[in-house]
Amino acid sequence: MLIVYWRGGPRVHRTARRWVVGYACVVLGIAGTFALGEAPVERRTDFDTYYATTPYIGHMIVLYLTGHLAAVGVTTVSALRWARQVRGPLRTGLTVLGVGTLCNAGYSVTKLVAVGAHWAGRDWSGLSTGVATAAAGLGALVTVTGVLIPLAGPQLADWRRARRMYTRLEPLERELSGVLSARSLRLPRPRFASPTTRLMWRQTSIHNALSYLDARLDRSLYERTRQAVLRESGEPERAVAAAWAAVVAAAVREAAELPARAVTAPGEPERPALPVPGPGVLARVADTLSGRERPAREQGAATPTGTV
Repeated sequence: MLIVYWRGGPRVHRTARRWVVGYACVVLGIAGTFALGEAPVERRTDFDTYYATTPYIGHMIVLYLTGHLAAVGVTTVSALRWARQVRGPLRTGLTVLGVGTLCNAGYSVTKLVAVGAHWAGRDWSGLSTGVATAAAGLGALVTVTGVLIPLAGPQLADWRRARRMYTRLEPLERELSGVLSARSLRLPRPRFASPTTRLMWRQTSIHNALSYLDARLDRSLYERTRQAVLRESGEPERAVAAAWAAVVAAAVREAAELPARAVTAPGEPERPALPVPGPGVLARVADTLSGRERPAREQGAATPTGTV
């Protein structure tokens, strides 16, 4: 039923009801045969082989082992068959789940073999008390792991992406660290936080600094740099990132050289605002500042002043 509801489809509830009805009959059969039989001696470890030939109790043992084997067998086949059709954490989880239920099938098989040996007059109770118990314990552990992998996989993938972006944005935050410290714009660094929270903290610090520098961002320098890099590389995204890196670096230098100056001096025309860069642009700006792409300062310096 876990696999049925997990996979979904047009006949989920009908299939689930069939399994409920089928296994309810098995449970009723187990209860009925146990009530009809006699099991006066408590056998905690070798119950199956000890009572294998007892009227009704032996039937109960075969019924519960067969029902269990059918359930885990169908689960194994369904999980592994579905795993061939999907990718990512779901495929890994289904494969592990299939292996776990296969181990559980080993529990039923070994007990049935031990019971059959007892019918033939042989004592193979070690299979029931040793091998079957180990198979059940291992199967339970592996099955639970298989169920958890698809649930934890997307979260781990999000954390991995957030960690990479957090590291990638570090050069841009370092470029803005003087403004953040001088103007007390940096929020307290979160401790023992998830990668997603740390990424949000870094992005917030960067946006705070860019908001403060907004009036100092030179639109003409932005356009000159963007046009120059676009002509050279033919990549619009790289051109925008290089332009942003150039104006940010220039604004940081201006803020450091004139810390007490008003954002816009009296009589000085306001600079047209630049569009706020998105996360992807910020990441490429950080790449430019880190040297992974051609430094934007060099691009801006090599651009003729009169170029538009």
